[in-house]
Amino acid sequence: MKHAYVVALSAVWLLACSKQSHPATSLTVEQRSFVHSRPTPNEVPDMPGTTDIGARAHIAAPPQQVWEIIALDFGKIADWGGAGVAESSAQGSGLGATRHCKIAAHMPMLGGATYDEEIIAWDPTRRYFAFVQTQASGPTDQLVGESWVDSDGKGGTVITTTAHFRMTFPMSLMSGSAASKIKRQFVYGLAGLKHFAETGQRVTGENWETVAKQYPRLMAENNL
Repeated sequence: MKHAYVVALSAVWLLACSKQSHPATSLTVEQRSFVHSRPTPNEVPDMPGTTDIGARAHIAAPPQQVWEIIALDFGKIADWGGAGVAESSAQGSGLGATRHCKIAAHMPMLGGATYDEEIIAWDPTRRYFAFVQTQASGPTDQLVGESWVDSDGKGGTVITTTAHFRMTFPMSLMSGSAASKIKRQFVYGLAGLKHFAETGQRVTGENWETVAKQYPRLMAENNL
């Protein structure tokens, strides 16, 4: 039980922390098909040896609305990301925009810590963007996140988010367990995004668990 708890705490730390700065190139199809294959090429750095995770959600709101929430309002992740983020702000918009985040107080060992992210790929026509964490500390040496906002053909949205990260020793020995915990946080984040887009209600550190329980189908579709 103690070992499982340590793994869980380490995984949450992984989600919030890394340090990286490098130019965007391309990932191979194999590297990006770990959850949902995508026909559109990525524009994130080639990161051999990474752990890759992803999650997907259906949202009953137009794609443009969801794009505005997650991408154009890049600095307002705290409005819907209460499962992990308490405060957030951004400078700039689109490619090169940066975001500063404060981790929610309920996160074990991490509450109050901060990290920074920068958008490194941006395509509003396809409603796709990617970001890299640029300032943080922890057991990873690279982390890149991506998001695609697509139409479901019925007036709603299908959003796919992925993360590519590489862990340092000794966390690399527990990569499978850590990845499953990080994916869970991703799914909680999508539940928050879905709730905010559909209802306009903020998702905070006080209500994120209640919100997540309202979307069992989302959890099931992501194998949680």
